[in-house]
Amino acid sequence: MVVQISTTQLTLVEGSRVQSYDIWYTGDLAVANVCINITSNETRPLSIIPSLPCFTQDGEKATISVSVPRDFEDTNRIEYYTLTHGFVGQDYGEETVDLTVYNIDRVGVRMSSAFGYVHQFKTNASYGIQLESKPTSAVRVDITSVSNLINIEPSFLDFDLVSWNNVQSIIVSSTDSWTDGSDILTAEITHSVSSTDVSYAGAPFVPSNSYLVHWYPAPKPKIVPSISTTSLYEMADPLEYTVRLDEPPPCVSRCFCSLSRVLWPVYVY
Repeated sequence: MVVQISTTQLTLVEGSRVQSYDIWYTGDLAVANVCINITSNETRPLSIIPSLPCFTQDGEKATISVSVPRDFEDTNRIEYYTLTHGFVGQDYGEETVDLTVYNIDRVGVRMSSAFGYVHQFKTNASYGIQLESKPTSAVRVDITSVSNLINIEPSFLDFDLVSWNNVQSIIVSSTDSWTDGSDILTAEITHSVSSTDVSYAGAPFVPSNSYLVHWYPAPKPKIVPSISTTSLYEMADPLEYTVRLDEPPPCVSRCFCSLSRVLWPVYVY
């Protein structure tokens, strides 16, 4: 074998970091320079640096760097190619490296859900946001709503070149404003994306750029006595009964209350 290659298999993620391998020339130099032409059956642009390494002495090593640029086509596929190493002007045979390419370069912002439920003063909703591919610069997602029924935390998300693949969470809660009524209302949260990466500036959201919140009002507490009817006798012993609320009273900014249910004794003479 005139040439040795450090690996026979290489895995690449489209639009991600460069992968490298080494080539050693181990034969006798019959000419001043021996060059190897590296080609591929890859139909898309494939970066091979250097693609024509040359050797001037036995045992000399060359490091080959391979990457696949983003082309935003044929996404979510696994593709297989072969890198062929042939000598220029010499009949020393060929060596190959099998190349596996994960084509996942789709640009977009994915939301884990398109709707959620919030119960006033009780239950919050949450959902996650994640980028679908690695950007070339930081990406910001702004989250807004014109509804006075809900709070959103946080109001924006930042994705950098390290954390771009992390899922970040949004918490949706009810505001403290008391709403008189029993109707189930809907609030909409909208999202927008900005970046100096021209591919991500205004990128689409999956499944959409809006999140619908189904808002359930807190029920009005009712006073429930322990008895409904009774008889009293003059000069008899006092009658004792209790009253309670069937729901915890809402604690809002304009009142002070406890969420525990308390029984109050009432004496009737």
